[in-house]
Order: sequence, then structure tokens, then C-alpha cells
Amino acid sequence: MKLVSLNIEKRNHLDTVKAFLDREKADVVALMEVCEEDLDVLLGEYPHRVYGANFRMPDSGYKAGVVIASRSEVSEQVVFYADGDPSMEVPVQKKGNHRPVVVMVRVGGIRLAATHFTWTPDMSESDQQKADVGRLLDRLNGKEFVLCGDFNIPRGNDTYRLFAEKYRDNIPKDVVTTIDFDLHRAKREGIPKFEAVVDYIWTTSSYRVLNVRVVDGVSDHCGVVAQIAPQMNE
Repeated sequence: MKLVSLNIEKRNHLDTVKAFLDREKADVVALMEVCEEDLDVLLGEYPHRVYGANFRMPDSGYKAGVVIASRSEVSEQVVFYADGDPSMEVPVQKKGNHRPVVVMVRVGGIRLAATHFTWTPDMSESDQQKADVGRLLDRLNGKEFVLCGDFNIPRGNDTYRLFAEKYRDNIPKDVVTTIDFDLHRAKREGIPKFEAVVDYIWTTSSYRVLNVRVVDGVSDHCGVVAQIAPQMNE
């Protein structure tokens, strides 16, 4: 099953995002920071969608969040938040205040989850982010899955290791960034160029990931493209 995972940065790159999706023709797509009103435009070929909002646009009030969209039917769909707040309310967006939403489905026999996780300033570590990771890991404990998305967690730090101790990081080791700095607001704001892997495909032992590609020129994050499949018994 071909998967595309991408943070599209709201409405800032719709043309390049649509062209990318049309070109890749994935079986299933996971998008972060996608506005409700853009779902049909971007995902017209994907009739089966599960959407979880995690903020509201400050100008229109429309919801934005994470979607898993599939060409084939999905089942076992669930949306939850890892911040400990049981409500489904989402805030009007301010810098970094989106809720850590997780969308999980079963499609084609594969349990797939996608998230746009807790933000921290300058990709630092925070007690809130670590607490949210703990709640997420508790929720996922005992399940087999593929988990993709924008985690806002740089590869190698202590928070990253909370995931790496349990799951396989399928982004190739020679990939040094999933941030497309040329399309990132940091460049427009005059911030010095930086690199970081913050987008991942994590798997438990029941799944394998093949042919991973990290594609720039699409959004402020690179698109992650891969084949996902059940693990073959030896």
C-alpha cells in the first residue's frame, strides 16, 4: 500500500500539494494542517476520509487538522487527543497552540495512525510534550500499527528516544531534514537556515516500510512517500 504523509501548512501551498498528490497517486494519504474546506479539492479521488481537527483558522474560524484519506473503505476509525483534555474543542490558532490530535483507521488490513503532535519553541523539549508522548504511548500500548505525521520532535533528542525505544523509525538514516527551508516561514522571517527530521513513519513489529522517499518543493515540510505492508513471516 502506497502512503503519502505531509504537513501542508494550511492554505499556503495548495497548488504544489495538489500537484504532488496527483503525481504520487498514493493508496492512502495522511495530511496535517489541512483546512476542512480544502478536503474535496485536494482529496477528490479519496472518498473515504477520517478527519480530526486540532485548531481553528484565525481569519475564517474554519477547523483545520489531520486527515487520513483512502481510495478503499476504512474501518475501526477513531480520533483522540494526547493532551489529557477529554473535550473535542479546538483553539483558534496562535503560534504552536494546536492540540496533539491522532487519527487512527484500519485500511486494507493495516492499522494506520497519523498525528500533528505537540509544538515546542525552536524544536526544544518541554514537559508538556513529554507528558503528551506518555499519554500517546499508553493509548497505543499493545496495538500493532503504522504511525506517521509531523511530530515536532527532532530526531535524536530525549523525547524522540521515547518513541525509538518502542518502535522502528523508518526514515532513512541519511535523511538530515524533513523541513523544506526554502518554503518555510523561517526563511521569510530571516531566521538562519536549519535542518531537522521531525516527520516520521513509526512501525511496530507487525509492519514493514519500503521504498521511503522524502520529497521537497511541496510545502514547508517535505512529503514522505513509502510502501507499507504487513510483515512477512520468515
